[in-house]
Amino acid sequence: MMTQTSGMSVKARAAELFQTGEAANYRHTDRMFAWLMAIQWIVGIGMALWISPLAWEGRMSHTHIHVWAAIFLGGAVAGLPILLAIRLPGSVLTRHVVAAGQMVTSALLIHLSGGRIETNFHIFGSLAFLAFYRDWRVLLTATLVVCVDHYVRGVYWPQSIFGVATASQWRWLEHAGWVVFEDIFLLVAIRQNLRTLFGLAERQAALEALNADIEGQVTERTAELRAENLERRRAEESLIAAHRDLLEASRMAGMAEVATNVLHNVGNVLNSVNVSAGLVADTVRKSKAANLGKVSALLVEHEKDLGNFLSNDTRGKQIPAYLAQLSEHLLACQEVTLKELTSLNTNIGHIKDIVAMQQSYAKVSGVKEIVDVPALVEDSLSLNVGALTRHQI
Repeated sequence: MMTQTSGMSVKARAAELFQTGEAANYRHTDRMFAWLMAIQWIVGIGMALWISPLAWEGRMSHTHIHVWAAIFLGGAVAGLPILLAIRLPGSVLTRHVVAAGQMVTSALLIHLSGGRIETNFHIFGSLAFLAFYRDWRVLLTATLVVCVDHYVRGVYWPQSIFGVATASQWRWLEHAGWVVFEDIFLLVAIRQNLRTLFGLAERQAALEALNADIEGQVTERTAELRAENLERRRAEESLIAAHRDLLEASRMAGMAEVATNVLHNVGNVLNSVNVSAGLVADTVRKSKAANLGKVSALLVEHEKDLGNFLSNDTRGKQIPAYLAQLSEHLLACQEVTLKELTSLNTNIGHIKDIVAMQQSYAKVSGVKEIVDVPALVEDSLSLNVGALTRHQI
């Protein structure tokens, strides 16, 4: 269905181009005949002046009637076709008026030359010029005018057309026959010319249709490429956003992993710190240093008879032994406390080392990578080969 529609459109376009060419040819030929009519009018006046001298009658002389005929009749015959060629170029009326006027001009020139046989060839030349219209109807009009002119003048004024005073009444048929003979060849040439022009119009229409089809395909493909490029840019933007999100997620995951490891390590050390702190607290709670206040109170109470109290009193006798035991107990507590405090200090140092190590890792950023620069450039050119080709780079 599309092929049939395309074929019909090509034929319609070919007919349009053919008609446009015909109209342009009609206008061009009308302008040519406007100039030709003016030139023939001037030539006719010159022929009348050259061939028809002044006529003398006694002392008076007057211009020959042929001169006036060339001026006024020739001007009238040429004026109407010239006017139509200027005002109505390309019209049917203009073509037929030009054809009739050209044949009448030929008749006038033949008359002015005294029916010279050589001037009769002006008719055949005029028919050849009229064939430029590529319209057989124009030749028909011109042929009818020639036949009527030859018949009328051949019967009533043979000297005007044949150059002799008397002539056969059928002689005009001989001249008309030669005109028809030329018309046959001109019609054949016109028909062949029209076929050739219509073929050119068909080829032009086919080329236009092909060009329009190609332009449509190019437009469609361009739209597809634009859509693909837009989709590609969107995909690239999505990939960039995803890459950015992935980097952020990786950074957060790395931070979380590092924080987990740090917290795990710090937690392990804190367990030891908690154990050491608990042991110190238990040691302090279990310390018998509080009883030292009681002993001091007894000594203050018996400070006036301290020797008697220590020697004779039952409680006083126990104080030296108790102080010895208390001293040993306090030394033991001191030793345990110092040991745990040392462990506690060591564990706190471990925490400081872990934090310092993490801080040193946090200062490192970026990744160094060794790349092949020519390969990188080639990859970049391959990725942008479409844009480079489109811009002819």
